Amino acid sequence: MAQVRKSRVEALVEQIAVLSSEELAELGQRLLGMPSDVWHHLEVATGLYMGGGKGHSILELKGLGREFWRSMDVDAYLDEERNAWGS
Repeated sequence: MAQVRKSRVEALVEQIAVLSSEELAELGQRLLGMPSDVWHHLEVATGLYMGGGKGHSILELKGLGREFWRSMDVDAYLDEERNAWGS
């Protein structure tokens, strides 16, 4: 019987799935420049999230606080914060 060869992606997913929390954190540090949509696809494909184990994706926070910022003058807020740092 012929063996079915795994794709490189499948092999990577299997390797990522067995990483410890510390190893996942190190991998995350090395891949920080990756776009968030790629992270999302990786998280969904592996079932793993950067906090280690199964859990929630950071992308679930997208849009949180939207109502607050709609009523806020963001430029004025940032100027106020920057001025406070100089004090």
